[in-house]
Amino acid sequence: PQTYTAQVVRSIYLVAALMGALCLVLCLVCAWWLSRRLFEPVNELDGAMRRVEGGDYDVRIESTRQDEMGRLAASFDRMTAEYRQNLERSVQRERELNETRLRMLQSQLNPHFLYNTLEIIVWLAESGDKEQVIQVVQSLSRFFRVVLSKGRAVVSLQEELSCIQSYLYIQKVRYADILNYEIQAEPGALDCRIQKLSLQPLVENALYHG
Repeated sequence: PQTYTAQVVRSIYLVAALMGALCLVLCLVCAWWLSRRLFEPVNELDGAMRRVEGGDYDVRIESTRQDEMGRLAASFDRMTAEYRQNLERSVQRERELNETRLRMLQSQLNPHFLYNTLEIIVWLAESGDKEQVIQVVQSLSRFFRVVLSKGRAVVSLQEELSCIQSYLYIQKVRYADILNYEIQAEPGALDCRIQKLSLQPLVENALYHG
């Protein structure tokens, strides 16, 4: 009977140990599942925020959760969408403002330059310099061909330099004794696209104020 009792006790201990081990395993599984359910959306939100900090405003979480994390993800998506829309509107306003400034510059530049050039043509015609009149008129034509450029706001560097070349030639006729110039550009850069009349005002300011 004593041996039998000892075997029963050992069996009870073994069953208790197995139950304890099973409970421990179940606790670890539950802890892993809970941590994944709780921390995975947090990590996903943290990664999305880091992408936004890096300039990626198209990132979306699109969580299907109905708890606090799901509502937080939905708020994050709305925030980034609104920020991207505001950024696009800001860029569009800045582009429109730049275009308006460019049109204002063109409207101020063209009549002023045209009047002075017409005076040069009249002066050359009165002096009987027919060849010079032809060259000035051709330069004026090339200048306005680039300025107008069929309404384009962006031209090639080569076109812009052609405009400057024509402008400076006319000014050279006007200020023959005090103006000398040289235009240099890398051949590989001539096809680059730039904003129309972005260099010409610099040349004009250098001419009158430099």
